[in-house]
Amino acid sequence: MSRKHKTATTETADAGVGEVLGLYQEIAGAVSGAGLAEAMARVLDRVCSFAGWPVGYGLVDPLGDNRVEVWHLADDDPARAILQPGAGLVERVLAGGSMVSVEDLATDAELPEAEAAMEAGLRAAYAIPIFAGEEIAAVLAFFAAEPGPMPPGLAEAVEFTAKQLEVIAESEKARRAVQAAARQARAQAVELNRMAAQLRVSGAPAGDGMYDALTGFPRRRLLLDRLQQAFRRCQRNPELQFAVACVGLEGMKDLRDELGLRASEELLLALCRRMVAAVRPADTIARTGEHEFTIILEDTEGLDDARKAAERLQSAICGPYRAETDEVSVSAHIGLALSAASYEHGESILQDALAALRASRAFGDERPRVFDLAGQTRLRPGRVDDREIERAVEDGELLLEYRPVVSLASGRVAGFESHVRWKHPERGVLAPEEFLPESGSGRAASVLLSWTLEQVCRQALEWQSLAPGTLPYAAPLLTSEQFFGPELVSATWDALTATGLEGRGLRFVVEESVLMRSPAQAAQVLAGLGALEVGVVIDAFGTSSSLPHLHQLMPAALRIERAFLTGASVAPRKWLVARMVVELARILDAEVHAAGVDSRERLASLFHLGCGFAQGPYFGGGVSAEKTLALLRGGFAAEVEPLLRPGGGVGARRPASAPTVER
Repeated sequence: MSRKHKTATTETADAGVGEVLGLYQEIAGAVSGAGLAEAMARVLDRVCSFAGWPVGYGLVDPLGDNRVEVWHLADDDPARAILQPGAGLVERVLAGGSMVSVEDLATDAELPEAEAAMEAGLRAAYAIPIFAGEEIAAVLAFFAAEPGPMPPGLAEAVEFTAKQLEVIAESEKARRAVQAAARQARAQAVELNRMAAQLRVSGAPAGDGMYDALTGFPRRRLLLDRLQQAFRRCQRNPELQFAVACVGLEGMKDLRDELGLRASEELLLALCRRMVAAVRPADTIARTGEHEFTIILEDTEGLDDARKAAERLQSAICGPYRAETDEVSVSAHIGLALSAASYEHGESILQDALAALRASRAFGDERPRVFDLAGQTRLRPGRVDDREIERAVEDGELLLEYRPVVSLASGRVAGFESHVRWKHPERGVLAPEEFLPESGSGRAASVLLSWTLEQVCRQALEWQSLAPGTLPYAAPLLTSEQFFGPELVSATWDALTATGLEGRGLRFVVEESVLMRSPAQAAQVLAGLGALEVGVVIDAFGTSSSLPHLHQLMPAALRIERAFLTGASVAPRKWLVARMVVELARILDAEVHAAGVDSRERLASLFHLGCGFAQGPYFGGGVSAEKTLALLRGGFAAEVEPLLRPGGGVGARRPASAPTVER
């Protein structure tokens, strides 16, 4: 090597304490936020530059299949041939598990790379292992231009460097272990599903919804069947008893947000394996909610036996879990109900176990709560609680009804307002106002919102793909709890992202009175939706005093309250209010909608008034998703076309100042 290198001994001997501390700070900063290979490359540059060592070398995973080399070469020195994979210096470190120092390469004839190193102008070599636990995860090597031991100050700096890199190596090892465990858990879950599939009722069709896809546990439908079987056995033999335990996991949503979906699923599967181990083979575990399970404890010998079984379950669930690199804990509440001769059917026992679970949550019980059959009031007929809403979603009892919104400029369907309906197995078809007020909290509203968003976004995307040339939107009607709920904007973003629907393919319908409960908060919500290009239709406009706040709300459309259209011919003041809504919409650059249109005469009057869109009985009632495509393709030209013809009656000529309807 023709050029001269500065020596470590002369440079570092004069280095002040401040310079050495600066090196330590540089090393700590270099490894921050980096992977092992990147961190090694960074510290090689800093240590070699500080010490004046011309060559630095790092080898990651020296004993594995994922070997990675990193180099520091001063002045682009062609010294890569000095070290060969598995050659002497690295081998000595791996064999001894400690630092290796060759103070003079000329005196170590057994070192394979000594000759090549000296030809490159190098005279000393030092190497140190980087541990991850008990294993060597990497090796660092340095070559100096002058013979001699590593100066004490540099030796300490190199050891400090190794300790910093070991933290990263151990972290990466732990992450790989978690990933391997996750793969193993996923394989176990697949096996669990396979075993569950083998246990299915003979002849049950694939995808029959009887088993949960993630855990392989029975779902509510199969649970009820097994519950009734247990109930009948006890009826035939009064000496037999069984119990129902409803388990509610707490804090799982926060853990999912913290750990991510996949890690939270692995955590749930680990919990399921613990539950299986805590009950007897004859017992049935069913997944009856996202974070709720129901267990039928067969052949229970009285209340004490049932309580002990429930306590075993709770103890198994609440032990610590390893998630990623952290240890987490899951808490659970359990409600318990024991079969008795006074029950008329098995589902009543389940309802009482659910009541006990709710009480356990309300009082913060640390042990299972047993339903007091003598002192508790039974759930009154017709009551709808949050858990039942979740069950309705799982069992496919919810459906959407679509009402067309028709453009009065073309007769085409511009979109569909969607309404949730619940085909309740006992109470028949229910509208939201018949069950949401009874839910007791915002949980049911949140569940309904998530389900509705997913359905309407997928439906709107299907409309746009099957009806080219149109851009129909879906417009679900929101309750106050849903609109002001903390997850509206984020849930909307999730639904749009998951389905690929553009924001303008979705609108929300909100009553004016809902917005006026908190105008400032409503403006914030609308701003968040506006950022997603999701518009809002203010329904029943004119029934509340929102005028002072309209400039902040900036709605996509104002819908004239049907009360201002009913009897307008004999009550001119009503018609004046409708005209005022049209003028306001024009100023705000918003659309004007009319609800409750029930005749051609009213349609013509609205057209003449400058109303751009209408819906109501005149265009038919609500239809299923399957029937919406025919309406999209056919439209309502026959109803609207006469209004567009010269001499076509009251609505013969559309006012030039009417708002634009195709946006």
